[in-house]
Amino acid sequence: MTKNKISDLNDHLFAHLERLADEDLTADEIAKEVARSEAIAAVSDRITESARLRLQAAKLYAEHGAHILPRLAAAKKGIAYDTAPAKLKPTLLTIARLEHAARERRSEREKEMRG
Repeated sequence: MTKNKISDLNDHLFAHLERLADEDLTADEIAKEVARSEAIAAVSDRITESARLRLQAAKLYAEHGAHILPRLAAAKKGIAYDTAPAKLKPTLLTIARLEHAARERRSEREKEMRG
């Protein structure tokens, strides 16, 4: 399985743009490339939206510290932390801390595996 990074997205988009600009393409080949372009654009939009949301979460964490984690985790699950019952808040906080620790550990393992 190929491991692409967000930084690879521009390379893929520009490579496809070059294929579209190929003056030797037939009408059928152009039609196929246009259809492929629409699919690539849709996937690219999803990738950039996902990256934007991760960046937004990182900024919130940087600005507000660890106490923002339960709000982020609860929002992800469709639960409003601020309006959750008081008995549920400690559980949401624990879940958020565990999920954060797991993400951090996965990230560390991926870095170790890359070199």
